[in-house]
Amino acid sequence: MKLKFNATNQAPKHTIVNEAINNIDLSVFPEGGKFIGNDETKAAGIYAVESSDGELYVTLAQSCTAYQIPVASHDWRESTEYVDSADFSNDICYINPIAMPEDCETFKTDDGWSVRRIENGLV
Repeated sequence: MKLKFNATNQAPKHTIVNEAINNIDLSVFPEGGKFIGNDETKAAGIYAVESSDGELYVTLAQSCTAYQIPVASHDWRESTEYVDSADFSNDICYINPIAMPEDCETFKTDDGWSVRRIENGLV
């Protein structure tokens, strides 16, 4: 199963077991099928599913929040590449900060991923 991520204000922690995400079994999804999330799947953080050539492609939500530094834009965009579900971790930021300065890094807060400045190599 291949995953990519949309930036959102709130997303659950994702639990992936085989082809089930947050207790929603995607193994029954038909070959060639496409699905845009409904209220139930979006509550589970699943925004879209597509099956192509025997592979599931799933778009999940990942939480983000305003940057911890003053910038003109605090916007985030979806991930651009799929990652294998076996490599997925809730502790990795997959979404992309649009206006992150070079001397900054992403970090995880209680409200989602954010951006902070690195000073002298230390945070």
